[in-house]
Amino acid sequence: MQRVIKRTGTKPRTVTADRSYGEKAIEDDLHGLGVRHVVIPRKGKPGQARQAAERRPAFRRAVKWRTGSEGRISTLKRQYGWDRARHGDLDQAVHHGLTAFSYDRKTEASLLSHAVDLDHLLSDRYPDERMAEEFHQRYREARAALRHKANSDS
Repeated sequence: MQRVIKRTGTKPRTVTADRSYGEKAIEDDLHGLGVRHVVIPRKGKPGQARQAAERRPAFRRAVKWRTGSEGRISTLKRQYGWDRARHGDLDQAVHHGLTAFSYDRKTEASLLSHAVDLDHLLSDRYPDERMAEEFHQRYREARAALRHKANSDS
């Protein structure tokens, strides 16, 4: 959680994980950190109350979102620069990262939460490169736009 808060500057409203993290103590800790919605299926056979909670549409949507996010992360790694940056191809890494920002999408927050990793990787590996700085600026602009959008929706 601390890494997520440090990278994004905010606490997540919802946290979801797979069943291997499904313990009451973990859920309580996350609530204690200020997470409003913890969506983690419990280990073992849950009681009736827990079964009812896990069958709620909002819970099921969040579980499906988490499952789908694994595919999105894989796509981002392959198509938007992570692998290229790690293999020393700065031009392609920045090109694919900037291309990701150019699409109109519903998952802007998800994109930004992963784009921060590419931003950090580029900053660490290419601190004096103009292209890495251009990506950083575009990332900051997209993050500011998302925050503005979230504030105007409130």
